[in-house]
Amino acid sequence: LGLESERRFRRSRWQIRSTTGDYDSPVYDSGRLQGSSTSMTVPAGKLSNGTIYHWRVDYQDSRGLWASYSKETSFTTIEAAAAPPTVETVAASGVGSTSATLNLSLTSLGSASSALVSFEWGPGTAYGNPTTPQAMTSTGPFSHSLSGLSPATTYHFRAKAVGAGTSYGDDMTFTTASTPVA
Repeated sequence: LGLESERRFRRSRWQIRSTTGDYDSPVYDSGRLQGSSTSMTVPAGKLSNGTIYHWRVDYQDSRGLWASYSKETSFTTIEAAAAPPTVETVAASGVGSTSATLNLSLTSLGSASSALVSFEWGPGTAYGNPTTPQAMTSTGPFSHSLSGLSPATTYHFRAKAVGAGTSYGDDMTFTTASTPVA
């Protein structure tokens, strides 16, 4: 964040506060800075997203005299971008002639406190069959059992996670076993 003042000076002191008028405990105080710049950059980690801040500056002129603080001015920081959860598709397990278990790993909740995880599956990458989403409040594995599948058939599937956005795992396949010989 860069703040600017209209005056030229030898040294300056910038103060930022989250409430108007009281600078006894500012969020940021630059101290007396050398140089004739009319702007300064606030170090990372000093400000929060989506917050109104108030600032003022005083300066030392070319004669060495310090001016009164400037009129207080305000700005608002932008909201942080929402981060979607991240999910990985894991190989299917327990594949039989008419059943299989789909597996995923939720690797991040993103910026939400929970994520709804599910699978999309079907005979091709159009999938066509979603599973019922289940809520997860922490990262880790999740699985869903399928039944009623056709023997000797290749199926595609991928993991899906919905939170502060939607993400998908990679497409994977499994092939059901042939019908057992009687």
